[in-house]
Amino acid sequence: MPGIRLFYIAGSQIPGAGDGLFTAVPIWKYEIISVFKGEMLSQEAADKRAKLGFNRYFINMPDGTIMDSMHVKCFAKYANDAEGLVKSGSGPNR
Repeated sequence: MPGIRLFYIAGSQIPGAGDGLFTAVPIWKYEIISVFKGEMLSQEAADKRAKLGFNRYFINMPDGTIMDSMHVKCFAKYANDAEGLVKSGSGPNR
């Protein structure tokens, strides 16, 4: 399917949430849609960035480190959970 965009980034439907990742095709529950990319940080480096407000794309890793996807080209960072999310009740994962 060359040229077809399966996912796109657009303004979130959640007030104040910024951009979100949307799909143009149905996806299944537990389907892998992307791999996260980012810079691995120590707790100390993460704390410094957080104090400056640069923690928007932090991901807590199972080993206790933190991945920062802020300055990496990776659309998966827009698929994070958001507080206040209301499921639409449609699609194959419902």
